[in-house]
Amino acid sequence: MLLLIGTYTEGSQAIPNEAGECAQGIYTCVVEGDRVQIAAIESAINPSFLAQHPTLRVIYAVVERAGNLGGAVACYRLNVDGSMALISTTPSFGDDPCHLMVAPGARYLVVTNYSSGDFTSIALNGEGHFDGMISYVQHWGHSVDPVRQMRPHAHSSGLSPDGKFLYVADLGTDQIARYPITNSGKVDANRRRSMRVSTGAGPRHFCFDSNNEDMYLINELNSTITRLTSDQHAVLIERQSCSTIPIDYEDANYTAHICFSRDRRYLYGSNRGHDSIVVLPVSGTSLSPVQFARSGGRHPRHFDCTEDSIIAAHRDTGNVCGLRRDPATGLIGEVQFELEIPGAAFVLPVRAVHRSHSVLS
Repeated sequence: MLLLIGTYTEGSQAIPNEAGECAQGIYTCVVEGDRVQIAAIESAINPSFLAQHPTLRVIYAVVERAGNLGGAVACYRLNVDGSMALISTTPSFGDDPCHLMVAPGARYLVVTNYSSGDFTSIALNGEGHFDGMISYVQHWGHSVDPVRQMRPHAHSSGLSPDGKFLYVADLGTDQIARYPITNSGKVDANRRRSMRVSTGAGPRHFCFDSNNEDMYLINELNSTITRLTSDQHAVLIERQSCSTIPIDYEDANYTAHICFSRDRRYLYGSNRGHDSIVVLPVSGTSLSPVQFARSGGRHPRHFDCTEDSIIAAHRDTGNVCGLRRDPATGLIGEVQFELEIPGAAFVLPVRAVHRSHSVLS
């Protein structure tokens, strides 16, 4: 298995290792059973979120920064030996881009900018390269947290299962914004519909259950996972929530990522503070954790679920851990492999691509 690890290389989130060294960029790692090693490193600035083109060996990475230079998105060619080559960069048109979503048909991608509270759709051509900005949308508003919610903070985006709507989670306003979107990636901001979640929740990431179109949302500030259902007008209605941490845990905790197992039977979410992965079976209408598994480090900012493992990137301890996963029960077991990478922030298992294309040359 080939893994790409995104990191923080500079700024307050770039945590150095014991030798005082910060991350250098995107790390390509080869996993063979219980063994893992770094095969290549591509120099980059704060590539804290990555995405893969669905049919080409093309990788996208945010350049999470603010100020005069502003945020950006970088496009790379992933070579067969695991090395990467920068193709081009394009502005994200906001500060601190923190999330990327590549549309299923690869006609466009959406980048959300945390600090400026906005998002941009960017066209992709047949080579997977950037082809200009399509739409830009600014969020407005605030919520109750005096530190984290004084202004909008767009944190992630995703398409409805039918591809007709773009949903954007905004941590700063406690809202999920819904926008009509065309197949080419043009967003109709005038027909926005905002759906508020629990006050002070801080919605961060979400995923859709394609079987019934339910959204599962992880909330950073109150450590919950919320299930929302969609009515005939694609309006989300909050049905229930559950805690991502044990009832007796009293210290600070901030959730991060959420995803399904590949068979859609189990849901996983990460806790920063409790430093764990919560496991929830997806059955019926109940949301009830069955395990709070230690993630193997501190501050599991992102993780990915394969058939038989959970792979978590820990920013504060600078390590990436592969944890055994039982596909039948969904439960997480012992550490299978571990790799030291300072400021580890994102895990991307590279999917095999079979289409022959000039981008591979």
